[in-house]
Amino acid sequence: MSNESKSIALPPVIVMAYDDEPLKLFALRSAGPYIHVVGHDRTQPIGFPADRVYVYDERRFRALRRAWEAKDADKLSTLMLRCANWHESP
Repeated sequence: MSNESKSIALPPVIVMAYDDEPLKLFALRSAGPYIHVVGHDRTQPIGFPADRVYVYDERRFRALRRAWEAKDADKLSTLMLRCANWHESP
């Protein structure tokens, strides 16, 4: 990854990772059915299915984290239904 791409502000997203753990990551690019995201260090991009990447909202993210930490699968599912999928701007 070039130094130029490391300095560009990337949009935060909510990613529902392994075991439905909600993570705050940063969208790098769309690649077919996947969205490549990175963490704060931006050195290890990983692709997640597009239907597991959502528009970031701090309040919603905190609620998802609380439900996940409480192991409340019903609450987590309900909250996930209210999340909007992230789509790369043209």
